[in-house]
Amino acid sequence: MRAATRNTVGFTRRRGFAADVGHELRTPLTTLKAELELAGQPGRTREELTAAVAAAAQDTDLCAGRSQQENNSLVFAPALGI
Repeated sequence: MRAATRNTVGFTRRRGFAADVGHELRTPLTTLKAELELAGQPGRTREELTAAVAAAAQDTDLCAGRSQQENNSLVFAPALGI
């Protein structure tokens, strides 16, 4: 394969990979934002606020875990041909 073709293929793969990473992180972040906005509404009970904080903490853990997975993928991407 010619160098120019390899570069184009590599760029296309990296671009798709970056789009996947963005999607994987946007979804839980959107959920987290919605939960926090609902928690901020007037009239919430202590139990509702406690549940919202617990859900936000869980979403944060999910984002952190996905971020670590994506970071690991970036480290190994060259070996995988990405």
